[in-house]
Amino acid sequence: MILTDCRIFAGGAHLSGQSNRIELSGECDEEDTTNFLSAGWHERIGSLKGFKLAGGGQWNASDLSAVDASRWAAQGVAEAWSVAPATVAPGDRVYVGNAMQSKYNFFGEVGKVAPWTIDASGTSPLVRGRSLHNYTTARTATGSGTAVQNVAVGAASYLYCALHVISVSGTASPTLTVRVQSDNAVGFPSPVTVQTFTAATAISNQFARVAGPITDDWFRADWTISGTNPSFLFVVTIGVGP
Repeated sequence: MILTDCRIFAGGAHLSGQSNRIELSGECDEEDTTNFLSAGWHERIGSLKGFKLAGGGQWNASDLSAVDASRWAAQGVAEAWSVAPATVAPGDRVYVGNAMQSKYNFFGEVGKVAPWTIDASGTSPLVRGRSLHNYTTARTATGSGTAVQNVAVGAASYLYCALHVISVSGTASPTLTVRVQSDNAVGFPSPVTVQTFTAATAISNQFARVAGPITDDWFRADWTISGTNPSFLFVVTIGVGP
């Protein structure tokens, strides 16, 4: 697969149009258990797990959604990340996690496009999941999204949910409250709310972990919008992990 159309959401920023590099890496600490009966070979077991994230691209400081404002504010802060190898239309593959940005580098040589790079370390598991809501449709009224089939959540697992609010406009306190709902059928005859995010009134992000079991395997985003002339662009992603 050639990466030409990645989607990168870091906190409340959509970084795809200012990025040309994104790398995710899972890690596991190795503990040596070699002993006198190991026949001269190393033996090891896995210990603590984690993930790292590295990205970069063209530096931009135009507004709150740009690299500089978002990455400057993110130093030492854990925030939701959703990374997709292509688009984030409902049902598309996405990798979801909470990560703390530990490094932000920017500027370079004279006459060159100003670069930026970041490094971040996970503060949650990195999970494979699906997108429930795309940022390309501005939402101005209460509604529900497309039903997406993922997997049920076992009793020893968790459903991880991320919300990225990347644009807010309107007057008289525009407010967005997003929920993740599940059901056992695509038509959602009996939806159950499994996660309700805190009401959002500005560019922001939220990350949540919901304990299993959740026997349903269909999920969707549901939202309530209030205020005068409200309009929101937002992304909702989910994944199942330990």
